[in-house]
Amino acid sequence: MLNTGRLRIFLTQAMACQCNVCLGSGRLLQDICPLCDGAGFFHDSEASFFVFLLAGQSNMVGRGTGAELDQNLLDFINERADVYMAYDIDKSGREQANTTSGNEFLSLGRETQWSAGGECYTHGPEWGIVQRLLERGVVPHRAPDGRKPRIYLIKFAMGSSSLSVQWSLEGEYFHEFVAFAESMLQSVAHLESAQPRIDCCLWNQGNTDADKAPWRDAYKDNLVNFVRCVWKALETSCPAPFPFVPLELHWRFSESKSNRRTWSQYAKVNEAFADACQVLGPAARTSTITSEIARTIASHFHEDGHSGTAALLLEGQHLAGTLADLLNV
Repeated sequence: MLNTGRLRIFLTQAMACQCNVCLGSGRLLQDICPLCDGAGFFHDSEASFFVFLLAGQSNMVGRGTGAELDQNLLDFINERADVYMAYDIDKSGREQANTTSGNEFLSLGRETQWSAGGECYTHGPEWGIVQRLLERGVVPHRAPDGRKPRIYLIKFAMGSSSLSVQWSLEGEYFHEFVAFAESMLQSVAHLESAQPRIDCCLWNQGNTDADKAPWRDAYKDNLVNFVRCVWKALETSCPAPFPFVPLELHWRFSESKSNRRTWSQYAKVNEAFADACQVLGPAARTSTITSEIARTIASHFHEDGHSGTAALLLEGQHLAGTLADLLNV
């Protein structure tokens, strides 16, 4: 009979006290799945259509103006994809009046998103998002059916909103966001005559939660709970988990002494982003903002601290670039 105890002693002595089976971890079954390569979800880069959720607060709503968009950017996108957006934005009276696309997808252009509060056409980071999705090949330049690929953006974003309050399971925005997403996913299914999937949820929120210590301290757990509940709530409409990419805070970035406390508060939320994505697993990754990038974005702020057109383009590009890295595209 094999004496496993003596064999174990012999093997560990011969291998410098490290087991070559578990590599010293004491555990097995740690290999990455060869089918999904550790992602746990699939991205069909050769699909005919793609769906993205855009959610968050005022900089996801966007205070950029359509007239400032560069025509070369519009031409680049229009030549490569048909892009549509449905939106429900700014229910908060503190920000601007509520505006929606009427539960319809509108062609993305200079005059797609109307701002009732600003009484003008505005945009968020969606243009930078689509640009980078096409540049990185997350969305192909030609669909298998011979047509341009279709990109559907479902935007639900509310200014001055907190993950601890309005976006919590007890708050109004969580349920409205899920209901809006479900409704627009049904529209995609009808338009494409196919079962839709969400290719990513892009999240730009957290400034409001940075203002209060209890909200900052709870942000990691709140975000993990929020994403898991969104995955669960939408799993009957599309496969889950789908990728989740939050953008680090950088609003009102400054090196002045008067703003050091504010930046430390934002750093606390950014740390929560990283920790939450670690808990959520391979489907989640934070879009990080370096100090140099933050300064560049800050140079394109409006006087009220919101991102202008150029800053929103950069934010969108970073969100989509992080998704491309996550998908290894």
